[in-house]
Amino acid sequence: MKKSVIAMVVIGIVIAGSMSVYAYGGRWYNNLNWQGNPMMQQPMMRRGYGAMTGWCPCTNVTQQPGQPATAPQMIAEDKAKEAAETYISQYLPGYNIDKIEKDSWRPVYIVTIKGANNAEMQMFIHGFAGQVMYVFPKTDMPPAQQ
Repeated sequence: MKKSVIAMVVIGIVIAGSMSVYAYGGRWYNNLNWQGNPMMQQPMMRRGYGAMTGWCPCTNVTQQPGQPATAPQMIAEDKAKEAAETYISQYLPGYNIDKIEKDSWRPVYIVTIKGANNAEMQMFIHGFAGQVMYVFPKTDMPPAQQ
């Protein structure tokens, strides 16, 4: 019993320490930035995750000093159709666009394409970049019989 209590305490300390390292950007020391380069002395919380609040490489959200941030806008459906047609003409000859839908909870357009023998595939197009992300066969599986 005593050994298991000691083991649980040690595990708890290890988990708490690893969470604190993660919270401070993965570094215990205060003289390097996230790329490992020396930088001016600042409080450690300012240099952890989210320190560069006006810049995000994943969504191109930029903020100039004193200006409100501008959020990225989804591309129009016709741009998604154009990207799908370009991809189909280059990689999937013989397929045609059946329908284009905007996903309700992701920034993605779902394009259904049909080919010979009514073969259907789905294509995901990124809603901000307008690039084809995935192409996979459409599966309409009936619900399992109980």
